Amino acid sequence: MQLDVSADEPTIKDKAREALSFWGRVDVLINNAGYSFKVLAEDASLADFQTQFQTNLYGPAALTTALLPQCVVEKREPLHCSLYAASKAALRVYSESLAKELSVLYPISGSSSSKPSGFRTEQNVLGYPFHIPANPDPVYDANAEAGTQELLVALDGKQRGDPQKAVEVIIDAVREKG
Repeated sequence: MQLDVSADEPTIKDKAREALSFWGRVDVLINNAGYSFKVLAEDASLADFQTQFQTNLYGPAALTTALLPQCVVEKREPLHCSLYAASKAALRVYSESLAKELSVLYPISGSSSSKPSGFRTEQNVLGYPFHIPANPDPVYDANAEAGTQELLVALDGKQRGDPQKAVEVIIDAVREKG
């Protein structure tokens, strides 16, 4: 069975259904599709980013998402952080790669990436929007909103990070003061 992970989401979902229909279930999914678009960051367009991410991240994510419902065998409370974590990891790695690329072309005194963890911010309050899918999976999503709200309540105001202190430390690091 062949699948071009740069295909649109409906095509990827159809292929997932085809695989499930043929094999009955998928025990292992190896997301190994990928290629490297050879372009300097300063020459890359947003379309270049989108093409690269479609093959290397979005397509595999769509396939994984299409197959996840058949993998869920028991009710559990999801934490809903995989998209956030993936997007932040992508930004961190992009920043690190960009620093390496630019250091070859331009004299740069240094580069760093800040990963300060959880903070007491407005993101953690109950008013923060929670996305409920149009067609939630009855097994996986039955208690998703309630579970997430309970988690937010449990964490709200108790995060160890102080946003003001983080800003000061980051500014000092940028100014090379500490």
